[in-house]
Amino acid sequence: ACYLRFYDTYDHEQGSPKPWNAVFRAHVLRCVKGWKNATALYKYLKQKPFLCTQLGFEDIPDQSTLWRAWEDRLADVQEAVHTAAEVVVD
Repeated sequence: ACYLRFYDTYDHEQGSPKPWNAVFRAHVLRCVKGWKNATALYKYLKQKPFLCTQLGFEDIPDQSTLWRAWEDRLADVQEAVHTAAEVVVD
């Protein structure tokens, strides 16, 4: 994700979103693990808070934040997330 540049369509006046690269990396991890939803990702990150820092988060994101990120912020690049996960697995 550090080599990719995406336009973040999130309206930053509505709040302070989690870092784009961290959200992208987290969902790549979700795909690598084969998890179909953000709940499994959230539970995993909750058990491994040090990993959140490695991904680029300041704290553990809520499950709803991870879900909204996938459904909204990453909607246009979901294929890229899946492709990145495939590259990591290979």
